Amino acid sequence: MTPWLSEAFEDLDLTEIRGDLHEPRIISMFAVVGHSWVKDDETAWCGAAVGAWLIAAGIHLDQIPKAERLSARGYLKLGRSCPGPLYGAIGVKRRVGGTPSQGHVGLVVAANQATIWMIGGNQSDSVKVAPFKRSEFLGYRWPWPYDAYPMPSSSKDLPTLWKGSAAPSRED
Repeated sequence: MTPWLSEAFEDLDLTEIRGDLHEPRIISMFAVVGHSWVKDDETAWCGAAVGAWLIAAGIHLDQIPKAERLSARGYLKLGRSCPGPLYGAIGVKRRVGGTPSQGHVGLVVAANQATIWMIGGNQSDSVKVAPFKRSEFLGYRWPWPYDAYPMPSSSKDLPTLWKGSAAPSRED
């Protein structure tokens, strides 16, 4: 498992607090990526979560302008392009029904012909593994300075890393 995936799984099931209170861990993610002015957990936080996990794993976000570190599409500037949805890659997708500048970012944990599963923040207001249509993805990035892709060449060889029965079977 990559160091940034380990960081992400540490936050699995982290959830926004409804109402006037706000989840301190989510607010700290904004501060880590340089946006300490955000003091609530209702502001879109998928970019803050991915950025905080990368930074905690020793990855610098220098390639992403500070103003774009909360933007999912800003992560298309980080590291290098991947040849596909590799295990541990940063996945950036367009937001269905959103404006052309909107999107969503997370970390790839599994893939098949039609679906990409990512762990990410702000997925149904929490950190969880969720499925997305492969056709919605804009790109996959590999953080620098990690040179090797730690994934087998076939996605069916991916380990199942999440809890529950919603995980795809290895035959998918």
